[in-house]
Amino acid sequence: VQCRTGAQVVGKNAQGRDQTKVSDAPPDRNGIEEFCNNPTYKRYCDEGHIRVLYLHENESLGPAMARYDSSKLWVGETYFMQVDSHLEFAKHWDEMYTNELKATKSFPKSVLSSYPPGFTNEHSNGILE
Repeated sequence: VQCRTGAQVVGKNAQGRDQTKVSDAPPDRNGIEEFCNNPTYKRYCDEGHIRVLYLHENESLGPAMARYDSSKLWVGETYFMQVDSHLEFAKHWDEMYTNELKATKSFPKSVLSSYPPGFTNEHSNGILE
C-alpha cells in the first residue's frame, strides 16, 4: 500500500507491526567506517571515542527516538553533540563550538541547539574553508 510519504507497507514484522520499505535506493556510504579506517583518525575509534548505533529503517521510530537512543551512547564525556548526515563542518569548528558553549550563562550545563541551513555543494573533504 503506497502512502503519501513514499513509504510502502510490504508485510508484517515479528511483532505484527507493519513492515515498510521507503526506497529502492542503495544504502548511504558509511562515513564512520571510512573515518575509522583512515590511518589519521583510526586511533579515535580504537580508543572508544566513536560510538555508533545502527538501526534498520524498519526499526526506526522517528527522529525523537533516534535522539534519545543516541543520548544513551554518552558515557560521561565533557561534551556531547548530536548531528545528522546533512551537516558540513567549518575549519576549527570544535574550538568555535566550545568557545560559544563557555560563553553561555549556564555553562557548564549549557545546551546549544540549531537547525543548520541546507547546502548544495559537496566539498571533497567535507570541510568548509
